[in-house]
Amino acid sequence: MRLHERLSIKALAVVVFWGVSFVATRIALEVLTPFALVAARMIIGCATMLALARLVGGRVRPHAQDRSRCVLLGAILAAHLLIQAVGLLKTTATNTGWIIAFAPIAIAVGALVFLGERLRARAWGGILLGTCGVLIVSLSTGVRFTDAKLGDLLQLVSCITWAAYTLLAVRAVTRSGSLPVTFAAVGVAALATTLVAFAQPWQVGPWDLKTVSAVVFLGVVCTGSAHWLWNAAVRDVGSTTAGAYLYLEPIVTWITAAIVLGERINAVGLLGGATVLLGVWFVCTARR
Repeated sequence: MRLHERLSIKALAVVVFWGVSFVATRIALEVLTPFALVAARMIIGCATMLALARLVGGRVRPHAQDRSRCVLLGAILAAHLLIQAVGLLKTTATNTGWIIAFAPIAIAVGALVFLGERLRARAWGGILLGTCGVLIVSLSTGVRFTDAKLGDLLQLVSCITWAAYTLLAVRAVTRSGSLPVTFAAVGVAALATTLVAFAQPWQVGPWDLKTVSAVVFLGVVCTGSAHWLWNAAVRDVGSTTAGAYLYLEPIVTWITAAIVLGERINAVGLLGGATVLLGVWFVCTARR
């Protein structure tokens, strides 16, 4: 694939949005429980995608043969966001960003197992480096997060759920289009999380402008717009190339968390993050 065929403004925009999303999630969790936050995010995201469909004149219903897969995608998406939200209650946004950079490796391994895409020796070395980097990041625990190891583990699990979502979405997006598949998946996730959210207390603190802004940003930009753009990027350049853009995500999170939350990364965390990115670079430049 030539350089101009690997470039994707859509994937780059999504990575920026999602890099900021970890900081916005930390802010929103000061008021909402994880189930309530994900439900609100999904509901706002559905409304955003309906508006986008009217704007671009597109349909929002996937083809009949893709609807069962969209239900599965919605379940995976709901689990993915819940795992991340619970993890962010226990670890820093900066740690989360570095660990999420491991996602392209999870996508590459998933493509090997489920799609038969072979890996070269260089890629296996990158996987080993990335794994070591995640372990190093988990050592850079902030004193305010006594359960940071558990939080880091949950964020690592979310890399696996995201790989599953990305790989399972490819065929449905190719056939039905990115907007219908994304709308259906987000709708399923919204329904499931809303039912659970209203069965338990959902607010843990008072609302303020900062929290409202964070929830709206997560729903409109990070869900309604970004998930659509992500599936479109996967359709345009493939899951592997789109996944490679995720290595920029921790940089965005790091800068945003330092400005908004006052988080600082220490030398151990920086070493681990650099090791993760180096491993991802090996994988993405070595895969056939």
